Parts: sequence; C-alpha cells; structure tokens
Amino acid sequence: MACRIERDEEFFAGCQRVICEEIDGVLEALCDCAVGQDNDPFVHRTRKHLKNLRALLRFLRPAIGEEDFIRMTAVFRRAASHLAPARDAAVCAVTLEKLGMRGRPKERKAIASLRASADTVFSRRTLPSSRVLGGVGRSIAEAGRACLEWKFCRGECEAIEAGLSKIYLRAREAARCAEDSPSTENLHIWRRRTKEYCAILQIFSSLEGKWIDRRKKWADKLGDVLGKDHDLAVLHALVTRDDLSVHANPDALRHVLVRIESKRGALQRKARKLGRRLYRDKPRKLAGRMSACWSASHRLQEASP
Repeated sequence: MACRIERDEEFFAGCQRVICEEIDGVLEALCDCAVGQDNDPFVHRTRKHLKNLRALLRFLRPAIGEEDFIRMTAVFRRAASHLAPARDAAVCAVTLEKLGMRGRPKERKAIASLRASADTVFSRRTLPSSRVLGGVGRSIAEAGRACLEWKFCRGECEAIEAGLSKIYLRAREAARCAEDSPSTENLHIWRRRTKEYCAILQIFSSLEGKWIDRRKKWADKLGDVLGKDHDLAVLHALVTRDDLSVHANPDALRHVLVRIESKRGALQRKARKLGRRLYRDKPRKLAGRMSACWSASHRLQEASP
C-alpha cells in the first residue's frame, strides 16, 4: 500500500484517505496479533503506521487546528507507548544476534554467552493484555472516523507550505543539535524528525521531479542509519541494567560494549555526512518548491482531455 496522494486527488481528501489507510494498517496488525501471529512483525508494523500517522498530523497541524492535532496525537502516542517494551526487547535480541555474526571467535563466543543471559530479561517484555490492545484499537478507530469530519482552515498550497516548512525546519534543527552534541537523546530526536520528514516526502511521491526522489532516497538512508544507531543505544541501556549485568559474564559484557561503541561511532559519522546533504535546503524554499510542484501537477491534470 503506497501511502501517497495521487495526482488526480484533491489534497485534503487525499490526506484523509492516507490517514484512514494507515489506521486500517494498525487495526489489521492488531487482528493478526489476536489470532496468534508472530508478535515481532506485528509490533514493528504497528509502530511504523503510528509514526506515519503522527507525522501526517504534524504536517496538517496548521490546517486542522490545535484542538484536533493535540487530541489525535495523544491517541497515537498512547498506542505506541503500550508497544515500546516489546519492541525494545525484539530489537535487542536481533541486534545482539547481528553483533555475534561477525568478529573474532572469542568475541562471537562472548556475545553468545551474553545472549543466553539476556533471553530471560528480554522475555519479560511482552505485549500488553488483549483487553488493553482492544482499547487501543477502539480509540484508533474513533480517531479515523473523527478525521473525516475535519474542517480545514487553509488552502491547499498554503497548507503544504506551512506544514512542510515546519516539519523540515524541525528536522534540520535536530540535525544541527545532534551534530553539535551527539548524545543518545539528541540522536534519537534527529531520527524521529527525519522519519517525519521522510513520511511527508512519501506523501508527494506521485509527483514528477527528480529532486523529490533524491531527497526521499537520502531521507530513507539517513533514517535507516540513525535507526541502527538507536537500536545499539537501546541495547547498551538494556545490557548494562543491574538485573542483566550482575548475571552476565564480565568479559562478554565488555566485548559487547566495545563493539557497540565502535559501530555507533561509524554510524554517526555516516549520519552526519548524509545529514549535511539532506538538510542543505532552506525551509521556505523547499516548501515553496513542493507547493509549486503540486500546483503544476494539478494544472496539467485539469488541462488534460
């Protein structure tokens, strides 16, 4: 399912359709979990839909107003928070496995030893109860119905320029902050802001223009690099917790922490290089160009027989 506005759609109607499709994706994933499907893909898929929904809401914020934005963002944020522990556990297990696939035999053996100690801790981080997930599904379905009642207070081009410039400016400032002070928190914020920007570029992917495709490709790649860094940061936090570190082999723990820091350093250097390329545009200029591209596309559509 391509979450984008088609060239023959009205802008706001297309945004509402995409939001409803994203919500359908969340509800479908909840159903998959209810019938006993593997939980890890369910959690990943659900959180991805929820991130896209929050990005779309922020993009449309100038057009829908503060009340609807705050109310619906709270719904999606609460839903994501219920899934965070299970997501972190799944990511840590996969990241540890990847770390153990490379390196010298002694390092691989040490990481395997730590994985054995970590399995018990990670297994406690499960999904919430069916009752909680059912409530999550109902609140999200209500949000989908509510979005169809929105009254937009701006025109299409004005909404595109206002929404995109703010999304892009937030991401650009997060990139600068993370480069100046590369703390785990600043890098995580940069990742979230980049994912938001990438989701909005996807919305316009039906429009012709190599400049859109290039920026979507750069944003995808940067988001992936920052995502890997964040997964390693989560793993670092979990393997140094008291309930794990006291049972882990000290040599195994030391090997893992050294590997984590080494890989994070390489990923952050790559992220800075990608970020300087992706965020070189001025916010107003970028947003104006997207608005003009949208207008030109619809003028051509209306002129065609």
